Amino acid sequence: MRIEVRSYVPLPKQREFHESDAFLRLYQGGFGAGKTLAGVWEAIDVSMAYPQNFGVIARKTYRELEDSTKRTFFDVCPKELIAGFRARDDVVTFVNGSRIAFRCLDDPDKLRSMNLGWFYVDEASEIEDEDIPTMLVGRLRLDRVPWRGGWFTSNPATVEHWTYKWFVERAKEAPHRYKLVVASSYENPYLPREYIEALEQEYSPSWVRRYVRGEFGFIAKGTPVYENFDDKVHVVDELEYLRDRPVIRSWDFGFHHPAVLWSHVGPGGSLRVMLELMGTDVLISKFADEVLRVSAEKFPGATFID
Repeated sequence: MRIEVRSYVPLPKQREFHESDAFLRLYQGGFGAGKTLAGVWEAIDVSMAYPQNFGVIARKTYRELEDSTKRTFFDVCPKELIAGFRARDDVVTFVNGSRIAFRCLDDPDKLRSMNLGWFYVDEASEIEDEDIPTMLVGRLRLDRVPWRGGWFTSNPATVEHWTYKWFVERAKEAPHRYKLVVASSYENPYLPREYIEALEQEYSPSWVRRYVRGEFGFIAKGTPVYENFDDKVHVVDELEYLRDRPVIRSWDFGFHHPAVLWSHVGPGGSLRVMLELMGTDVLISKFADEVLRVSAEKFPGATFID
């Protein structure tokens, strides 16, 4: 952090988030991981570090903004830093001339005329439309401050959400531009142990992964096809490739999302699924070329059964 505040002692993951200078950042975590707290303190920090700055704290709806994010801001912001607050336009002014506007994103057109030095979106998983964060990035044009950027805090979304595309897929190509910090509920020493134990007991494994460990993931709805499937039993980090057995390639044809699984039969007749590949809007001939390339790279010398 740029300013020293005695009332806020960041946890290790919060500190990692604050110390990043990436243009766009996502602090993602399980329940009780201090996401909103980190987000509003970053807003205070940037506002005080650069006089005459102007930024937006936003959330999807006005009710959520008022009940959670805005309330947290005024609970923790030192009163001596605030020069005034205009309720009619929801803008707080700091003693150094910096300002913060509180806005909901159910009508993002209201933000199109703003020139921002920064923005903060709380609970980014609620925002389904990728055009909204894209539009906010386009508002970062306040030229009187030396640093401009945006950050998000959120519970984990699915891998189909734009947060995954930005902070996992795009980050591989531009790590200096996108920063993802993941914090689990376990890392907050102030949470009661019985609270986390209750979550572990009541939640399914997929819910624990997302809302306790803070990981991206998919939560299935409805009745499962395989009711006895258990991540703890059926999923392992490292799966041995048995080179003396043929590799089965299971194909699902289609243009929008063709897919292939590589697997083979293990000891006792178990099916070992070792790798998957899914295409997006691709002709099957081109997709097949990619399957052949991956097959040769991952399973050299193998006999394949399609």
